Parts: sequence; structure tokens; C-alpha cells
Amino acid sequence: MLRTHTTLHALDVWRTYADAFDGEILIRRGRSEEGVRIIRGALRSLKSGGFILYATAFEGVLAEGLLAAGQVTEAREIVARAIGQCRRSGEAWCLPELMRVEALILTTTGQSSEAVGLLRDGLRLARTQGVLAWERKLAAALVGVDASVGARRHSET
Repeated sequence: MLRTHTTLHALDVWRTYADAFDGEILIRRGRSEEGVRIIRGALRSLKSGGFILYATAFEGVLAEGLLAAGQVTEAREIVARAIGQCRRSGEAWCLPELMRVEALILTTTGQSSEAVGLLRDGLRLARTQGVLAWERKLAAALVGVDASVGARRHSET
């Protein structure tokens, strides 16, 4: 819908946001490489035009797409940069989601205990902010990571 209205009314910035959301949808549907390519281009365009609103959230999606594509190092760098930006600027609204993405990266690299701590911190922040959507995503991730940590501990005994 955003794409249709921006095309009809020649709203280039909003068309770029629509592109970024399209990239996110592709990543969520398992088409990570294509989604990553689209989000990268959209982020470049937005930043070059000085439109940084929502950029850190898109960087979180980009990091998640990179992780799904097996590009762990770059995913870690991007999410760390986005978290740093949130903390410096006070743009804390998407910080719980970025913490979730960072926890997924930690889990992938065998740092599940650290991921559990980060997810718990993110969950507390989401509750403080009153953001139920982030809270649910963090809780679901925590259940998955916590279960794998528990299973690993059980198999070691």
C-alpha cells in the first residue's frame, strides 16, 4: 500500500521506506539475500538524504538477514553499531528488538548464556517501555535459547 501511494504521488523518500519494508518482508519469508540487498540500498539512500528515522530498526533487520545468510561477522558489526547509535542518541524505542537480534547472533556463535542474559535485559526494557510486540518477540526468543541451554546442560551431565 505504501508503494502504491508513493509511486502515485512521487514521494521518493517514502518509496525508499517502502523498499526497506519490502526487504524486511523478504527476509522474514526466508529470502534473506534478496532482502539484504534491498535493505542495504534503501539504507544508503535514506542516509545520503539525511533521513535517519527508522534507520536503526532497519539495521536490526539487516543484521538478522545477514545472520540468516550466514554472514555472522557483518551481522554482529551492524547490530553493535545500531545499538551504540540508540544509546548515544536516546533512540531507545527499538533497542529491545536490537538486543534480541544481538542475542540471536550470540546464540549462533555458541554464547547462549550471554544471549539469555541479553534477552532478559531486553525483556525488562520492553516491559518498561510498554511495548508488547517487542516483549513477545523477546520472550519467544528467550524460551528457545533457554531451552537449548537447558538441553545442553542436561546432555553434559
